[in-house]
Amino acid sequence: DKIRPVLHKKNDTISPYITRLTSNHQKRVLTDPDYQFRLKQIKRAEENRDKTTVALSENLRKKEQEEFDNWLLDQENERRRAKGQSLLSSLEESGKDGQDDTIDIDPYLLESGHILADYIGLNAKKNIAHN
Repeated sequence: DKIRPVLHKKNDTISPYITRLTSNHQKRVLTDPDYQFRLKQIKRAEENRDKTTVALSENLRKKEQEEFDNWLLDQENERRRAKGQSLLSSLEESGKDGQDDTIDIDPYLLESGHILADYIGLNAKKNIAHN
């Protein structure tokens, strides 16, 4: 037995809006502290992934860990400052080594919702104009 494919028309309703959706997205993420925080974390992870050596000296490893902890604290405080929250003096204050409880919504999920809302709004304007 073989199931025949369903024939359907392609419906390219999003292409006319890509430029506008992208522009709105770029404007939003530039000012979103949580989104920027995640982007910086990703960049740092990529930099670490590119390293091809690991220090064997315990002192050097401790120094590297301290530098990373300081970087993470700086990034967390930068995010908190942008959100008008109190700054941390150490990562232990956040309770999860820099993973603060105030990030309760995934910034990518939130931005996806904004993009969808933009699309719905743009598509609604088009439909109103045609009616």
